[in-house]
Amino acid sequence: MSNCIASELLKKGKTVIYQTAPVLLETVIDYKMNKQKNPQDNFYKSVLEADLLIIDDLGTESLNSMKLSELFTIINTRILNLNNKITKTIISTNLNINEIKNKNIKNSKIAIICDKSDFMVAGLLGILKSGNAYIPIDPSYPQKRIDYILNDSLSKIILTTKKYINKYNANHIIILDDIDYSKEIKNINNSSCDDLAYIIYTSGTTGNPKGVTIRHKNIVNTLIWRKNLYNFDINDKILQIPSFSFDSSVEDIFTTLISGAELIIPAISKMDVNIIGNELENNNITHFLVVPSLYKVLLKEKLNALKSLRVITIAGEGFSISLIKEHFSKLPNVRIINEYGPTENTIASTAYLHLDVETSNVIGKPIDHIQAYVVGADNKILAEHITGELYLSGIALARGYLNNPELTNSKFLPNPNVPGEIWYKVT
Repeated sequence: MSNCIASELLKKGKTVIYQTAPVLLETVIDYKMNKQKNPQDNFYKSVLEADLLIIDDLGTESLNSMKLSELFTIINTRILNLNNKITKTIISTNLNINEIKNKNIKNSKIAIICDKSDFMVAGLLGILKSGNAYIPIDPSYPQKRIDYILNDSLSKIILTTKKYINKYNANHIIILDDIDYSKEIKNINNSSCDDLAYIIYTSGTTGNPKGVTIRHKNIVNTLIWRKNLYNFDINDKILQIPSFSFDSSVEDIFTTLISGAELIIPAISKMDVNIIGNELENNNITHFLVVPSLYKVLLKEKLNALKSLRVITIAGEGFSISLIKEHFSKLPNVRIINEYGPTENTIASTAYLHLDVETSNVIGKPIDHIQAYVVGADNKILAEHITGELYLSGIALARGYLNNPELTNSKFLPNPNVPGEIWYKVT
């Protein structure tokens, strides 16, 4: 059948490449490994741009992470018309759908390195919808940190913009601002609840950053809780301030999108009070998430810019009674909520919903489907008002730390009080 199709297209002057999966992938890898010599540049270009690519005998090749990444890149480039040319691909295989799935021809880890922008959001959505996990990397990070994350995650694909194209090396780089976003792309759903959604690297107190692996089911729980709590709708305008390499950006971006609200993303690399104030005022922002120290400055210097707020979230650090008093004295009709949670438990673990002038540094109660425990030295759950260590459990727990089983096993532990339950040691 494939031969017949190829023959007919060739008669019409179309370009066709017919190759077995083992030969195709070996050839592509050879090209990538010797790219500086460009031994087969024309062949690789034709693989991406041929009117028809036929990949025969998929499943007979010896797969590794590099080959999987290249296979994804080829297919994805052709499907998304990244070369501004309509291309078709035929794949023949003796594998059934479950066997193909088990070959893990998805679940790649894809780094995205760019400034905050609409391109950034498009990139995140594209990675997630393709069944892969994104690794957000702030381009303002020191190069040493960026290199470590890329090497540790084994990211073979980087999404970036023209501004940074010459700064990073990968087997394949997709330029976000080169894509024609006017084209309608068929909606796909290539992920399950247990698949990785993103990996965020946290600094910790010492040593190299550690990659926290978050699944779709982890983040969905948080997003649904947050959407219901804040009652976001099409009339809301949310200002997204934190860097997208911080997990707080996840709830900002995706809660807004699933609510049909308007997402405002200022192009700022640092917390500039004047820029933030202008964005708040010019866009009539109804909600934003902010660290208490920055909010204190805004209350003092940019009060008029806060008048359109319906609710505000403080998170990321402790707060004082004086801040809460100042808030209610100046914005008595604006609700203020404190959220708390480590990256390892998917952003928000607890929330205090009723801050008032007598409240100081209360993290509140667990959100939906999350359990919080105060635990003593003997791993026994303590009574109220007894000081101990905080442990978290529930549907939002991360899979663990990427490439660090020792640390994972030391922090994600069997709960001795609840058989079959895993809990996370926060402190």
